[in-house]
Amino acid sequence: MTKLTDFKHIAMQFANRTDADTLFCEILGLKVSKEFNLSDELSYQIFGFKKTVDVVVYCSNICCFEIFISDEKISPGFSHVCIEVSDIDDFILKCESHGFEIIKVKKGDRTLVFMKDKINNLFEVKEK
Repeated sequence: MTKLTDFKHIAMQFANRTDADTLFCEILGLKVSKEFNLSDELSYQIFGFKKTVDVVVYCSNICCFEIFISDEKISPGFSHVCIEVSDIDDFILKCESHGFEIIKVKKGDRTLVFMKDKINNLFEVKEK
């Protein structure tokens, strides 16, 4: 029998703490579980650039997001996280009220919904 993989966290970058708290606490309902500072040396060893970065970890009972706070824009390419919400229309309204961009794409007879935050992190959003 193959051992199942557990997701420990999903790491991404936000430009500021306010926007991260808005999305992860107010919109998604997660809690801050830990905060730490990544030193410029460790940042260089892991990611290849010398920059001290504040990190905030937001968790639910099944998923954690490790958020690196830096206003230096880095393009995510095709990177995104897919999430399921109980009420997609309510989620869209909350996101738009906080200035997060909603992207709707037609694919055949259905509409794909994506939310883009202010530093271009991309979330695919599905309704449960």
